[in-house]
Amino acid sequence: EAGLEPILQMTCRDRNRLSLQSELLSAAAFGIENVLALTGDHPKLG
Repeated sequence: EAGLEPILQMTCRDRNRLSLQSELLSAAAFGIENVLALTGDHPKLG
């Protein structure tokens, strides 16, 4: 209604492929098409 599109922000660190796929499928079921995937700092650096 307001002309805005939702963006799903996902943190990918410490998650397996099944967990990420599950969240993406759930988002798609709600009509969310935009994703911002973040990995975070490498454990040795941060």
